[in-house]
Parts: sequence; structure tokens; C-alpha cells
Amino acid sequence: MSRLVLRDLGKTYPGAARAALRAVDLEVEPGELIGIVGESGSGKTTLLRTIAGLETPTTGTVTIGDRVVSRPRDVVPPEQRGVGLVFQDYALFPHLTVARNIAYGLHRMKRPQRMQRVQDLLELVGLEGLGDRYPHELSGGQRQRVALARALAPDPAVILLDEPFSNLDAALKDELRAEVGRILRASGTTALIVVHDADDVLALADRVAILRAGDLWQIGTPRELYERPRDEYVARFFGPTNIIPGVARDGVFDTPLGEVVSPLAAGNGAHVRLSVRPADVQPVEGGVPAAILRARYRGSFTEFTASVPTEDGRAVQVTGNAPAGVHLTVGQQIELGVRRNGVQLLAEG
Repeated sequence: MSRLVLRDLGKTYPGAARAALRAVDLEVEPGELIGIVGESGSGKTTLLRTIAGLETPTTGTVTIGDRVVSRPRDVVPPEQRGVGLVFQDYALFPHLTVARNIAYGLHRMKRPQRMQRVQDLLELVGLEGLGDRYPHELSGGQRQRVALARALAPDPAVILLDEPFSNLDAALKDELRAEVGRILRASGTTALIVVHDADDVLALADRVAILRAGDLWQIGTPRELYERPRDEYVARFFGPTNIIPGVARDGVFDTPLGEVVSPLAAGNGAHVRLSVRPADVQPVEGGVPAAILRARYRGSFTEFTASVPTEDGRAVQVTGNAPAGVHLTVGQQIELGVRRNGVQLLAEG
């Protein structure tokens, strides 16, 4: 296990109008699993490639353990820095068996040790007995696990995974996500995983680093980012949400959806912006009046959009979830409320 440290890391491609990475500072503890997320073009893949040594930074350094492996005009070659990389398309050799794919980077080991290492990894990734098969004889999830085993084979200091679940269907993705987390934690390897799906980082990562236009926008545990997003960009990454104004008054937020009790409502009279998830907006007796604009039955609940009048004569639109037994129609007048503690305070309000 090794510590990974990025200091003032920047990357600007020749001819580019803006930097792909800008002054990224990140410390990853030994054995920690970091999820890297952000919209397309935010710099996720560039970050992985720079750590792996496939890109030279324009500014800053990459340090693995006690060794600086990347700085401008001085880059340790990828094969000499102890980094394993799992590509999005797995990049398995089709003409080699599973066992020989895993053993590919172990040519310096003596044959008995190499065979034992391969067997240990097959057991770790749950593919015992499949060493003689070829990649085309495996499922997508099995191929992903072979790619992970191959990356772990040389016992790297750091392992990087670039969108490992993007080619899998939903059911297989859920299963493999849990399996990858188990494998990485069992190996004890420091890991960075680039993902698109919020469910992936919530289920896998010890901490989440959110990139935005090349900047490290916010980092924290999944709970910290979900409950205290820096701004609307971070809040919306974790799924649909309503962004509404509020005024904090001693444990209560005054909002267009009524009073919401929350321990986040410190101070008296502070104007803030709040994130309210649709699951926390529900029809309630004695709530604020609203008119249904859209309603969609989703099986276990009905998703709706409603217009809520405000004191200044305007209206705000909010999305909420009603229990499946509540029938809603367009134009229907209802009363809405927010569940207790059902708001997240945007740090940059």
C-alpha cells in the first residue's frame, strides 16, 4: 500500500483554449478507495492518464510513496512507477487464456511463483477453474474481473480504473460493483476509480472527488457530499433535486414549501439556497397549496411536478413523490410539505 499525492497538478493540451486540469491538490491514503466523478470533459480521464504516466503534467507533481514520478519535463515511464491501469474496454489479449492474460506482467517471476500468483488472483476475483478459458468465452463481468486481476498481478502501489462499469447492464453492474469493492479492499491496494454514476461512488468509495472543468470542485465522503454539497452542480450529481431559497431561523428553514425543521438551520435570518430531493417532497395535510402540472405513475410511487405560489406573487416548480396509493391528475389542487430534515444546505448559497 502506498500514499498518492498530487500537488498543483495541471495539464493543458497544445492548442487547447482551456486547461484540462487546473491546480489539482489531492492526497490519497494507503489502501484508500477514491471515486473520481464529473461531467464529460471535466478532466477525469486526463487525471488518471497523468497519474499513470501516459500524460506529462504542465504544472505540479505526482508522488507515489516517497517518489516523485511526474513533474513537467521529468516523467517516470508508466512501466516503472508501480501503477496498474484497468481500461474501459478491458484490453484483454484475445489470443491468450485467462491465466496467461493475468500472468502477462509477471515475466520476471520464476514459473512456480508465477503460477501460484495467478492461482491466488483467480481465487481473489472468483474465477477459480476458468484459467484455461479465452476472453471470448467469458461474460462481460468475468472479463472485467480478469482485467482487474491482471492489473493487480504485479502488486502495484496504486491501481486506476477508468469507468469499469460502463459496458455492463444494470443487473450485472450492481453485482460487479460490490465484487470490485470487495476485491480492491481485500488486496489493500490504493485505488482511484473514474465513474459516471452516483450509485457507483455511493456504494464503493471511501471518499469522492468531484471534478468540474478541470478543477477539483469538492472532495469528501459520500455522506459529506450528499448532505453538504458545495453548490447546485454537486447536489445534482447525486440525482434530481429541487433548488429552493430559504431563510434560517433557529433550527427551521422558512421556504416556499413551508417550514422545514433541520439542524442545518443555524443563525437567524440568513438567506440560503437549499437542495430538496423529490423523495422528500410529499402531499401532506396542512401543507402549502400547490397545483399538479405533471404526474407519472412509477409503480412504487407517483412522480409529480407541482406549481407552488410564493408571497411575492410568483410561483416555483417542484418535483416530488407521492405514495403509490395517492392518485394525482393534472390541474389537481393539493397541499405539499417537506419531510423533517429533508433538505441539504448548499455551502455556496
